[in-house]
Amino acid sequence: SQHFTLYHLGRGDYPSVKKTIYRILAIGLGLSLAGLITLQILASDISTVFLHSTSYTELVRILGVVLFGNIMFGILNGTILGIQQFRLSAIISIVIWVTYYFGALGFAVYLRSIDTIVFGWLLGILLGVVIDLAVVMASVNRYFGSGKPPSNSYLFRYSLPILLSGIISYGAAYADRLIVSGLLN
Repeated sequence: SQHFTLYHLGRGDYPSVKKTIYRILAIGLGLSLAGLITLQILASDISTVFLHSTSYTELVRILGVVLFGNIMFGILNGTILGIQQFRLSAIISIVIWVTYYFGALGFAVYLRSIDTIVFGWLLGILLGVVIDLAVVMASVNRYFGSGKPPSNSYLFRYSLPILLSGIISYGAAYADRLIVSGLLN
C-alpha cells in the first residue's frame, strides 16, 4: 500500500491514489477475512495441538479476530505512510501498541487471568484499525477523478514477497509462545 500510494502521489496522479488505496484495502480485507475464517475453522485443532485441551477453542477464535486486526492495521498504517502522514502514523502506532500491550497486562492483572491478555490485544488492535481507517478515509476523500491503478496481478506480483515476509515474521514472533505452550500443560 505504501509503495503504490507513494508512486502515484509522486506522479501527481491523485485519482489513481484513491483507486489504488481502495483496491488494496479490498484485497487486504479479503486476506484478513481468510485468516479469520481459517482460525475459526481450525480453532479446536489448534487448541488441542498447542494447548492440549479444547477448552481454549474460544480463545483461539478470539485470536482470529486479533489476526484480522493485525493484518488490517498493517495495511492501513502502510497507507498512512504512503500518503505521507509520517508523524501521524508514528503517533497512532505509539498509542495503539501501548494500548495493545498495557491493555493486555492490565486485563491480566485486574481480572487475575492470563486468558484475558488476548482481550487486551483485541482492544488495542481494533482501536488501531478504527483510527487508521478513519484517517485513511478522511485523506482519500481529497483525491478526485478517475485514474488507472495498477492491475491486481501486478499488485500481487510486487506484494507476494512482502506478504510472505510478513507471514514469516508474524509466525516467528509467536513460534516461541506456541512451542512453549505445546510442551507445557
